[in-house]
Amino acid sequence: MNHRETRRSFSAGELDPGLVVADDLAIYSKGLRKGRNILVSPTGGFTDRGGFRHSAFLRNRLEGISLASATITTPPGGSTVIGFDPVTEEPIIVITDPVVPIGGGAIVHVDFGAAVEVGLVDITDLAISGADALDSWCVEYSNDDASWTAFGASFDAYAQVTSRRAALAPGESVTARYWRLYGKADIAGRTFSAPAMTFWRETDQLSNVKAFSVSFDSETEYCLFATDRTLEVYAEGGRVVSIATVHTHEQIPDVTETQSLDTLLLFHPDVPVRRVFRVRGNAEWDSRAQAFENVPLVQFEGETYTNGRNEKQAVLLLKMTDGTDKFSLRFDGEDTAAIDYDGNDNDTGNNIKAALEALDNVETGDISVTRIGNNLFEVEFGGSLAQRRLPVMSFAFLGPGDGDEIMEVTRTQEGKRGGEPVFSASRGYPACGRFFQQRLTLAGFRARPASVLFSVLDDYFNLDVEIEQADGAILLGIDDDQMKRIRQLWAADRFQLFTDDSEFFIDTRGIAKGELIPFARATGRGLLQGSSVVEADDVTLFVQRDGQALRAFFFDESVQSYRSPPVSRLSPHLIKSPVSMAARRGDGPAGAEMVFLANEDGSGTLLCLLQSEDFSPFVQIDTAGDRFVAFGAEGRSTLYAVTERGGRRRVEVYDPTLLYDAGVRRSYESDTDTVDGLEHLEGRTVELWLEGRPWGEAVVSGGSVELPAFAREVQLGLKFEVEAELTPGTQGPGPMGVHNVPVRHYEVSVSIRDTGALSLSANGQPPKKAILRSYGTTALQSVDEVLFTGDVIFRGLGGVKRQSTVTISQPFRAPLDVAGVVLNYRSVK
Repeated sequence: MNHRETRRSFSAGELDPGLVVADDLAIYSKGLRKGRNILVSPTGGFTDRGGFRHSAFLRNRLEGISLASATITTPPGGSTVIGFDPVTEEPIIVITDPVVPIGGGAIVHVDFGAAVEVGLVDITDLAISGADALDSWCVEYSNDDASWTAFGASFDAYAQVTSRRAALAPGESVTARYWRLYGKADIAGRTFSAPAMTFWRETDQLSNVKAFSVSFDSETEYCLFATDRTLEVYAEGGRVVSIATVHTHEQIPDVTETQSLDTLLLFHPDVPVRRVFRVRGNAEWDSRAQAFENVPLVQFEGETYTNGRNEKQAVLLLKMTDGTDKFSLRFDGEDTAAIDYDGNDNDTGNNIKAALEALDNVETGDISVTRIGNNLFEVEFGGSLAQRRLPVMSFAFLGPGDGDEIMEVTRTQEGKRGGEPVFSASRGYPACGRFFQQRLTLAGFRARPASVLFSVLDDYFNLDVEIEQADGAILLGIDDDQMKRIRQLWAADRFQLFTDDSEFFIDTRGIAKGELIPFARATGRGLLQGSSVVEADDVTLFVQRDGQALRAFFFDESVQSYRSPPVSRLSPHLIKSPVSMAARRGDGPAGAEMVFLANEDGSGTLLCLLQSEDFSPFVQIDTAGDRFVAFGAEGRSTLYAVTERGGRRRVEVYDPTLLYDAGVRRSYESDTDTVDGLEHLEGRTVELWLEGRPWGEAVVSGGSVELPAFAREVQLGLKFEVEAELTPGTQGPGPMGVHNVPVRHYEVSVSIRDTGALSLSANGQPPKKAILRSYGTTALQSVDEVLFTGDVIFRGLGGVKRQSTVTISQPFRAPLDVAGVVLNYRSVK
């Protein structure tokens, strides 16, 4: 029996293997048995995904260079001492008050005694007296102590404390015996104030990596890659500069961030909050521990604190009659029994003490009373009521009296809790933060994982919870049985909190002290430790705690709460504990936004998301047998991949028009038969695209490749396989269509647009290559100039197979755009 089917939409993406026989589902015919390195379009069809252009290598782990044999001097005066950095425990040189020589010269001179390999030099907490000056000092090296060469960039002079890293590109180093800190003539006579100077080299050990996006404005955007004690800054697809940080290789996976204008804050529960900020253009950045004011004190369980202050209140009793007049006090909502006034002496004080201690909310020993003036008795709250602010007591005169009695209760000393800072070196630091409504929010403290701290309004680093006005800082805890540790914060239409067990949101648009701030529990999925939270197409995406599903967190007006349905419900097999996630927003296929995920096993997953069309197909992406390690974004459009190839990690830039991964596109003014600068592809077989047409393969040797023909326009790189395997046909005998009977596809028509190469396989047979070039006047034109648009019909397809499918692929990399497929097949008895 003959059957015919048309497939134009593939919006269900690659289906879970358990769904590829569920042809009763509406999504079945819109799904793929396999989608590999393609982009599915919401308007129908699919294209190849595009390639990743090589940008730069990424740094490996660092090791500090020993100063034990070094001779260190300050030629213009001052002094030095060798010590150890208190955070990294690496050896440093501490320099005290040398003066820059007239005409410029060495400020610090280091003789290692023998040549040493150096890749980076950090100058930490440096201050230079006088006015600012541009490009005024640098690090230099020499092997003869006479001829000197600059190491890395020159830096500006500032009176305020700054830190800079002089560094070569990742993987590069210099071996030299002599090193110096050199001041130029424009800062002659100025004093250097106590910097720390640390020497580093890269090891051959790979570092963990995490990517952060920084946007100063729509025109100034960066992507920062965190590796072992390093941030590498990228802009417009290229590496800009290296910044020193303190997060080690082991800590990188759990580092989180928040950013506002010129300030990027990095968080880790074991490291003081780190501030990274741009000082001047792309060239100079600073990094240092962020100072906070008025960190609130809390009481940790099992600790006794004596640094608090007891509440004291004075009771004034005037014109009362001894032995007859009575009064009562109200404390925290409870009234005492009648208290006898026994005169201006300790008897009345004892009566007050006994009456207060008889209350249900007061324990024996909580109260002491002292006469401090004429008919003035001071009540001090201790014991279980010690070291806290308490409400001022009210009073009632009970008589009999004569009408001229006077009573008053006033606070003489406000109670204040003792304790220790909610975050510190001993108690740990916040695990995450977020700028929100002119406040900095900190959460996930190592010793208080369920606490949330909002800064003073418009004063991000002031955490003064003693301010009682609406703009004061606020310290709260989330009380919920399903909550253990806050892992991420996100600011969307409402403030969102992601924990290891559940998802919460603040059900109010504004944050103000003294007003109710309700933490509403929305769903109970939990966030995978170390994973990112990403916004795409106006929803917040997160990986659930077991790493097996990607979920969308959005507010559902119908239930007035957030929901977190699994976006990956049709393709759960493609979510494999992602370690990194980034979005390329706004300009994906036909308006869909693209979300790239790097899985723990080195595979990649790509989601195209367009909510308005209920469009969320997943496909798998891979890269020439190598690993995807991380993804990062620079603003809305530039997306980076960190790949691992040949034992090195490198940064590559996504380019939808590029044919290859680790790719290179070159334009030459004259014909060339050699392409160099290919060290990142050393020893690899690359595919060539010369003058708009394929030219086979070549092996990179010595950082270059010999071309088989002269060319001016060159693309080359690693080929990745493009593959789209359709689900089996739905028509045929029985409730399962053609699934359980032998089937032969005898004719398949593929509609393509602007395509340069196409193959098709069916019935389990090898792929057949389509002939897309015609003989005639266009035969000598480049493939790029005459890309094929139309229907390609594959006839005479042999073979018979149960659950037979059709697979579209390419014999070599070229542009591919498939609009639809028409299947002609017959079931065979």
